[in-house]
Amino acid sequence: GIPTDRVEYRIVIDAAAPRGVSGGGVFAVETGRWIGIVQGHQTFSITVNDHAGPYALKFPVPGETFVVPMTQIRSFLAEPEVARELLGADTSVLMSPAPD
Repeated sequence: GIPTDRVEYRIVIDAAAPRGVSGGGVFAVETGRWIGIVQGHQTFSITVNDHAGPYALKFPVPGETFVVPMTQIRSFLAEPEVARELLGADTSVLMSPAPD
């Protein structure tokens, strides 16, 4: 699988990722090329007290959005057990180089 606990296998982007964006694509601005998938993000919380009681508001932190690079995703999808599950025995489509 994709070793998400090792920082060298992730990209950190300088963009806030609001709730629900995990799993979405990340694209290079200059080329439009797909570079990875949002894994998650850091948040900060503000506690608000009102007449109903305290509650927390969470906000994404720009510059703390983690992305799994396409190279790792491609390797993961090409693993024999994953490829068989997704594509049958044909894994050649995953091993071909990405178009520039």
